[in-house]
Amino acid sequence: MKTISIFMNSLKLFLVNIKVYIFVFLIAPFIFSFMYGNMYKKILDPDRTIDKFQVAYIDMDKSPESKPLEQILRGDKLSKIVNLNNLSSLDNINSDLIKGNYTAAIVIPKDFSSNIGNNKEASIQVLQSPSAGVKGEIVYDIVKVYCSYLNMNRSVYSVIMKNLKDEVATEKMFKDITPLIEANLSKTYVTYTSLPKAKLLNYKQQFAPNMLIMFSLFIALTQAITVLKEREEGTVSRIYSTATSKLSFYFGKLLAVFSISLVQMICFLAVSILFIGVNFGNYLNLIPIMITHAVIISAITALLMVLFRNVNVLSVVFSFLAAIMSIFSGSFSPADYYPEFMRRISHFTVNYWINNLYTSNMLGDSFAYLFQIIAVMLVISAMVILLGAVKIKHEY
Repeated sequence: MKTISIFMNSLKLFLVNIKVYIFVFLIAPFIFSFMYGNMYKKILDPDRTIDKFQVAYIDMDKSPESKPLEQILRGDKLSKIVNLNNLSSLDNINSDLIKGNYTAAIVIPKDFSSNIGNNKEASIQVLQSPSAGVKGEIVYDIVKVYCSYLNMNRSVYSVIMKNLKDEVATEKMFKDITPLIEANLSKTYVTYTSLPKAKLLNYKQQFAPNMLIMFSLFIALTQAITVLKEREEGTVSRIYSTATSKLSFYFGKLLAVFSISLVQMICFLAVSILFIGVNFGNYLNLIPIMITHAVIISAITALLMVLFRNVNVLSVVFSFLAAIMSIFSGSFSPADYYPEFMRRISHFTVNYWINNLYTSNMLGDSFAYLFQIIAVMLVISAMVILLGAVKIKHEY
């Protein structure tokens, strides 16, 4: 009963500043998760569609050998993304590329067909604007494949001519072989296997659990500070004089921390789901995850209660540690983009392991996998709480 009494009194004390705590533990993490999610939206959820872009086509040869390339670029599929513009000269093409008027320019030289006729390598110049990116690569690859096709035909013709040494016979044999070459080019030698879509967190999911975890750490801080202040003001001594045992006080405080943390999580998840549509995964799995999270916060509070004596020292040291752990675990930017050593360091933070539970559930991992992490974290938390109880009982 004494434990329940301490628990109720702790809740009443917490409710005195409930408006401040609603902002700090609910509204603030919600705002930060929404803000950082949108900041990194283009990185985490990039637009993978290609807008239609302008390509300059300058055919200075105007021969039958160059015409098929234009037909390819004006085909049904490529015309959806490529708007081909025929130009008569190279005038101002460089300035137009720099200005972004054209994504790329295809320049077919005057000697293009004559080079092919003289058994020389066919080449077409592709100029790209500074911002061409993947669009420029698309144009370059199309031109490269086209030139490779022509050069292969040239090589085949050359070999036949070298062996037969008769132009008429070579032409006849080359015409007979050409359909075989084209059929061989169109034939696929690759076996395609459909792979499952990669499991990735979207921009809404990336920061929501991280911010929830970071701000829940400050619940541990505020509650530990409350205990230290009660100890400094003599409130704890007065409580002990009423036949309340040290363990009743200790577990009553931790029960309050557990309850406050659990309510914060439920409210944050509800607000995030309702207002910005964050998908936290299987709702049933969230129950043991949140309980585990609340137990960990309680264990951290227990640790702070027994390790620190001074409120100012506690505030400075733990605030610094919480900020460092949050940075390394990806609260302010996606951890996947961190250097390797930073990702390794994050494994030594509480944030990482709690976040691992939430993100694993978001990605659809089984409860069997989650249970392994939950079991380890609950055992460690229980050990910390019990060691804290032993220290409280024998020191104060």
